[in-house]
Amino acid sequence: MSFFRADGIDDDIHSKHRLTIMFYLSTVAKVDFVKLKDEVGIPAGNLSQNLKRLAEAGYVKIEKAIVADKPNTTISMTSVGHEAFEIYRANMRRILDGLPSKRS
Repeated sequence: MSFFRADGIDDDIHSKHRLTIMFYLSTVAKVDFVKLKDEVGIPAGNLSQNLKRLAEAGYVKIEKAIVADKPNTTISMTSVGHEAFEIYRANMRRILDGLPSKRS
């Protein structure tokens, strides 16, 4: 396989916003929606849409509850998400490490 091909790069992860979300979620057990929004700097509507796609892929779990009479949404990465993220990282390393040096 040519290292110029992006075979194995997961389209559910490989977007600026979804990748940023996965980066952050890989470092925490669980986070509430507002904190995630603040940490990753993604507007609420965009964050919701990208979380929905990651949830549909099985990579994140979204839990909604009422806490102190207020709605609260928490997000965590699933074991499937952790595995997919590690595969994504390995494939990106393979591609980037395989690139030849730039020639003059």
